[in-house]
Amino acid sequence: MSALMEAVRAGRTAETLRLVEGMTATERRASLPGLKELRKELRAVPPWEDRSERVRPALHLAGAACHTGAAAAAAWLAASDLRWRQAPTESLLRVLGTGTRAGWPMWRTGWPSDRCPRGCRTT
Repeated sequence: MSALMEAVRAGRTAETLRLVEGMTATERRASLPGLKELRKELRAVPPWEDRSERVRPALHLAGAACHTGAAAAAAWLAASDLRWRQAPTESLLRVLGTGTRAGWPMWRTGWPSDRCPRGCRTT
């Protein structure tokens, strides 16, 4: 089991944040199957049980950080099974906000000055 999965399963949100910030895009992508599997496991556990309460914020954070597309990350963040206990807003903003690390998708690093999102140019 990877260090990220251990941190998420233990519900250590601060450690999860530190780990995902140090991961490459490939490492984050490789972590997704395990995070999705854990999410399936937790669907069978009532959200008010101690294990679930402890794990869900770290899972919420890790899943959002590990998705490489904006739509997939947004779907993870808004998922009804993860709404009961979410990651701290500051942590989410930190991993989803503007960054400069190589390998992060364009939607996380900001648009280059000579580019524009689809549909913003009028010709």
